[in-house]
Amino acid sequence: MDPRSGVRAATRVGPAPTYKVPCRLVLAMRTIDAYSHVLPRAYRDALAERSGGTHAIADLLEAIPALVDVDERLALMDRHGVDEQVLVPATPAVETVADRVGAAELARVANDGIAEIVDAHPDRFHGVATVAMNNPTAMVEELDRAVGDRGLDGVLLYSSVDDRPATDAHIEGAGRPIDGEEFEPFYERVADYDVPIWLHPARPKTNPDYLGELESKYLIWQMFGWPYELSAAMARLVFSGVLDRHDLTVIAHHAGAMVPLLAGRMGVHYDLFEMTGDRVSEAAAKPYVDEFRRFYADTATFGSVPALRTAYEFFGPDRLLFGTDAPFDSEGGDRALGENRRALENLELDQSARERLLAGNAAGLLG
Repeated sequence: MDPRSGVRAATRVGPAPTYKVPCRLVLAMRTIDAYSHVLPRAYRDALAERSGGTHAIADLLEAIPALVDVDERLALMDRHGVDEQVLVPATPAVETVADRVGAAELARVANDGIAEIVDAHPDRFHGVATVAMNNPTAMVEELDRAVGDRGLDGVLLYSSVDDRPATDAHIEGAGRPIDGEEFEPFYERVADYDVPIWLHPARPKTNPDYLGELESKYLIWQMFGWPYELSAAMARLVFSGVLDRHDLTVIAHHAGAMVPLLAGRMGVHYDLFEMTGDRVSEAAAKPYVDEFRRFYADTATFGSVPALRTAYEFFGPDRLLFGTDAPFDSEGGDRALGENRRALENLELDQSARERLLAGNAAGLLG
């Protein structure tokens, strides 16, 4: 039974749940999950059609019904005392399964689906738009439509533009950085709307870990590659001046990836390598590590209290948002929500800081 509402929990695919119900004090606090993923039904179907059913998470859809089913999602939220969720489009990026025109069409389908969910449950959901990163002109047009017309609260960007087909690991233009000049009009428009960017890592299995191999092994591309890719994208936004030039609000997924852990290394080694007189960047102010504190980050450390504590110490109580990556786990979302709840409960915080992390910071960004 649902511990809050008394509603019987939906049947799940996979192992028995291991999550623990949060304590009553935490359940009583307003909670916004600022980084959860969704796959609206129409978008799911369009992805399947475009990809032939072979896209990145096609095999996971049956095991994670809350990705598609809104009632399942609401029940999941109620089980864990989550009052509101920010709906971020689930991978894959639209450009990985379609050309420039098709990717823009997929983005419209995804954004309309998210807007419909938000419109049907305005007290429970906020929506984030996706854009076709292989089509910079369409990115601006879709931002206008999704944020300006449909009322979504921000936009998702991936850490690089990976528009290669799954069958071709060497297509020209794959893996382009997000600080390219072609994206300047898009960043200008994001700044005009004054909405956040949800930054998400991207690195496919077809990126090998070593030269001479055709693909990554042992999930290295995801387990260790994604934190690297996200950290690299943050560095590109900082050192290119994009973050400062447009005064962007960027929410880095997964507690800021490697950045909080390597803050000390950055402080020492940027100075070390500049001893020869060459600046790492003319666009970023020194100390460079402080430029990275301008990002926001979520709490999605999947239960790791030390990782969460490191992120909290780096970003501070005003730039960390409760976020879970739900429902991506082996228990249909219960594990992600439960483990992230548990980690936050075990972080030593005063009540004011806890309230900011659980809801206050996200509410401020969402207006």
